[in-house]
Amino acid sequence: MQRNLLFISIILLTIFLNTAISKSDVLIENGGINNFFAAAIPGVMSLNVISGAGQANDYILLTCGSFKNPPVGSFNPPDPAIFTQLDADSCGSSNICIEGIWGGFTNNAASENLTCNTTGASLIFTAATLRYSNVDTMNPVIGIMCSEGNGLLATAPSIMTEAGSQVIRIFTSFAFTEVITNNITVAAQMADFSSEASVDGGQVSSIGSSNFFNMAGATGTADQAYVGSARDWRACTIALRMEPAPPTDPPPPTPTPTIIPPPDVTGVPTLGQWGHLSVALLAVLVGVLFLRRHRAKT
Repeated sequence: MQRNLLFISIILLTIFLNTAISKSDVLIENGGINNFFAAAIPGVMSLNVISGAGQANDYILLTCGSFKNPPVGSFNPPDPAIFTQLDADSCGSSNICIEGIWGGFTNNAASENLTCNTTGASLIFTAATLRYSNVDTMNPVIGIMCSEGNGLLATAPSIMTEAGSQVIRIFTSFAFTEVITNNITVAAQMADFSSEASVDGGQVSSIGSSNFFNMAGATGTADQAYVGSARDWRACTIALRMEPAPPTDPPPPTPTPTIIPPPDVTGVPTLGQWGHLSVALLAVLVGVLFLRRHRAKT
C-alpha cells in the first residue's frame, strides 16, 4: 500500500513539474517569406516580408539572402530598428551571395512589414521570418554557430542548447540552377520555410527549419541536400532560450504571537487555609460554650 501511494505521488509530482515548465517553452507564433528577382537592370535595394501576428513582446528572427552584381556583399540594418545582428557573411567563397540573420523583440501583436536592406541594387533577393513567444527578454540567444562551403550538401553545425528551447537551422546558398520552391509551414513546436528566387540561371535560396528541444545538450548537425550544380552555401544553427519561470509568491509572514495576560483571579482559600479557619471557628465555639456554663454555675 505504501509503495502504491509513493508511486502515485511521484507521478503527480512529475505531471506538475512538466506542466509548470511547459508554460515557458519557446513556441512558434507565425512566420513569412518573400522574394524578388530582376531579369534586366536590378532596381531593388530592400525587400519586405511580413512577421505574422502574434503577441506583444514576441521575438522575431529575420533572415535575408541576396545575389548582387557587381559583388558588394553587405546588408544595412533591417527595419524597424528592433533587430540585433546575429550573423552576416558571404556564402562559401562567393562574395556575390550574402546572408544576414537578425533577431529582436516587438511590442506589436499585429503583423507588420519587416524590411531587409542591402548596400546596393540586388539582382535576386530572398527573405523569411519566424516569430516566437516565451523567449527570454534579457538573454534570448543561447548560442549561434555557422559554417560555409561549396557543394551539393550543406551542414549546419552542432551547438549546445537548453531544455525548452527552439533550435533553428538556416541554409543560404547561390547556384546556377533553375529550381524554385517557395513554402512555409508553421506549428507551435516546429516550422519549415523555403524562399528562393531565380533569374538567368542564377538562384539564391534561404531554407530553414525550427524545432523544439525538450532536453538540454548538443543539437547535433543538420544537413541540407541540393540538386543541380554545386552551390556556395552558408549554414547556421541558432538556439533561443525560454523565458525564466515566474517567481513564486513568498509564503506569508508568520504573525507575531500576541501575549495575553492571565485574567485577574480573586484569591480563593486553599484546603490548608480552610482547615485553619475551621479549627479557629471550633475554638471560638468551644470558648463560648465554656463561658455560658461558667456563668450558669455562678
